[in-house]
Amino acid sequence: MRGWALWYGPASPKALQEAATAFERALEIDPRSIDARLGIARFLVGKATTGWSSNTFQQEAVQQDVARSERLLFEVIESDPNQPMVYAILGLLRRTQGRLTESRIAFEKAITLDPNFEWAYFQLGFTLLFLAEPGNAIAQGEKSLLLSPRDPNIFWRYGLLGWSHLVLNHVDEAIDLLIKARTANPRV
Repeated sequence: MRGWALWYGPASPKALQEAATAFERALEIDPRSIDARLGIARFLVGKATTGWSSNTFQQEAVQQDVARSERLLFEVIESDPNQPMVYAILGLLRRTQGRLTESRIAFEKAITLDPNFEWAYFQLGFTLLFLAEPGNAIAQGEKSLLLSPRDPNIFWRYGLLGWSHLVLNHVDEAIDLLIKARTANPRV
């Protein structure tokens, strides 16, 4: 619970590392913990793709993080194949691997299991944007905003919508949304 509380707060490298430490500790206490596995896998996928550590750009460290996250995710699927979060994290992993169709399928599975899973809609939106479907990405981004209008990381949602409108050459809408994103979090 501590790990997820830290994870869902305002994003910062320090908070995310503290969340990872909490997840690792939870797994030590209960080696069968699905939540701990999901938290560690989510952290490792993010770490491997977003520069959360000094080791991120060392190819061997990235490969180890990806392999461990994939192993943890498949352990969760084996234990609980109806866990929506596992498919959402797998979707993120597949997108970062450039396996966009598999990413889409995983996010859609997560949403099927939990139709109110805001983060899955948001992440599916990015996958659709990368699949050259900006109109569908906008629909997913708007659904995400409806489900979580006060998200502490709402700037990402506005960013998705802004970039999608930009790809569609809706420049005025894109500018407005990207300004909203910047206003929501000026540090990004």
